[in-house]
Amino acid sequence: MIALTAYREQDEPWRIERLKTVAQDCAGTVLALHDHKGTLSINWSAPPKINDLTAMVQAWALQGEWSINHYVCGAEIAIDCGDANPFVQIKMETE
Repeated sequence: MIALTAYREQDEPWRIERLKTVAQDCAGTVLALHDHKGTLSINWSAPPKINDLTAMVQAWALQGEWSINHYVCGAEIAIDCGDANPFVQIKMETE
């Protein structure tokens, strides 16, 4: 299952709804989608193929948006918009 998150998802639930629509076009290598103010961040489990990239660009464009950031297992591979990486998990150290 693909994890869906969005900036201000509590106040703007339509962001999750459009991610659900985009998720229908996802290849099996997509782990998570995140919408941050119209920039789609995709976390892939492996480097995406060109057909997968094209499908995601088209699916996001149908939502009226163009910026997409790509990550593989949380590591940046292609960034359109310099937002914070939504897929980095911060480890809290206890003393």
